[in-house]
Amino acid sequence: IPLFRLLIPLIIGIIFSIYCDCNQLVILKLGLVVFVILLIISFFKNYFTAYSRRWIFGTVVKVLIFVFGILITEQNKPSNLLSHFNKINADASIVVLKEDVISKSNTYKCEVEVIAVKSANNWQTTEGKAILYLAKDTLSKALSYGDKIIINGKWNTISNPSNPAQFNYKSYLYNSGISAQQYVKNDAWRLMSNQQNLSIMKFAFVYQKKLLKVLESNFQDEELAVISALLLGYKDLLDRETIMTYASSGAMHVLAVSGLHVGIIYLVLNSLFFFFGYFKYGNYLKALALILSLWAYAMLTGLSPSVLRAATMFSFIIIGSALKRETNIYNTLA
Repeated sequence: IPLFRLLIPLIIGIIFSIYCDCNQLVILKLGLVVFVILLIISFFKNYFTAYSRRWIFGTVVKVLIFVFGILITEQNKPSNLLSHFNKINADASIVVLKEDVISKSNTYKCEVEVIAVKSANNWQTTEGKAILYLAKDTLSKALSYGDKIIINGKWNTISNPSNPAQFNYKSYLYNSGISAQQYVKNDAWRLMSNQQNLSIMKFAFVYQKKLLKVLESNFQDEELAVISALLLGYKDLLDRETIMTYASSGAMHVLAVSGLHVGIIYLVLNSLFFFFGYFKYGNYLKALALILSLWAYAMLTGLSPSVLRAATMFSFIIIGSALKRETNIYNTLA
């Protein structure tokens, strides 16, 4: 299981970067040194392939992947982004919605990308994600993925947990690249442009909403909330009581569309597509049909990270099966 062995140092590197402050320049220099050592070992491979010295190559490769895990994590930390919006004291910002607005009790919530901020009457291009809360009205309700808006106001840092052993929401958001939030009233923002190009994400959100309307015409209240979460991965209709009920029974994972749901769909479709076995190159046609079907479902669920991961995983499994090669499922997953 070679890929599983390589996955371990990558995971350790990522965890090390999350919990330790690392100097990117030092880590980069370390990575270059290890890479040079790997090239030297490759050049003198006859010497290092001897049984007593073959561990050296494997160790150097694992150290290089460990360093790579640190680097990719450090590069995605908001504090390490050179043009992050939090480094500028801004009075106004231009943001792009990264999701459709989600209805809360008193506001609409959405994740945004801050692409520019205004400081001292000058606009500066920035990067970084944030959480935006909008006062409820018909204009804010109509906002959707890809819309660009300008807002007046300052970004606020997310507060630390107030109680010991409380869930650290600030750390959770930071690991997702989000480090600030803001609430804006109806008169503190205006729409600059709607996304006209139908990107993959926009397409996914549009058809998810269309299917949600079909469900709304057939189900109501808690039934609608649960079935929309089960089928489409749309959890915004779930109330706290329903969530706590599933959580206390240990079945919360059922409401989150992930490998379980994609696996069930894969098994069902794999049985339904048995007839491809009667055709020439049927294995390849069946693999293509399965992969297209799984990714179509992934799009309908909004392409969440858990679904993307599951769809990618089963795509590898399907390709391995179609090629009729001897495979190890754990190696494929790794």
